[in-house]
Amino acid sequence: MKKYGSGEVIAQRLKNTQGCFDTLNADMIFNFPGQTPQMLDEDLSILRNLNMDQTTFYPLMVSSITQETMGKTLGDVDFGGEQKLSN
Repeated sequence: MKKYGSGEVIAQRLKNTQGCFDTLNADMIFNFPGQTPQMLDEDLSILRNLNMDQTTFYPLMVSSITQETMGKTLGDVDFGGEQKLSN
């Protein structure tokens, strides 16, 4: 899903924002359909290299109302994948 741009685009936006606020936090959402541990590791590496003040991690949360739409657009969410990716 690249609604907000690629990882590189987002990283550049974060770099450009550093220093504009007392604290800069990045929210890292994981467990997207099709996300592999390697993809997550790459994203984490980008965040580590940015030296963010804070990083908050959230598993993808899909309500019952949006679950059908999510399945059609990105694929079904594997809530068991959350455990696999967080180890």
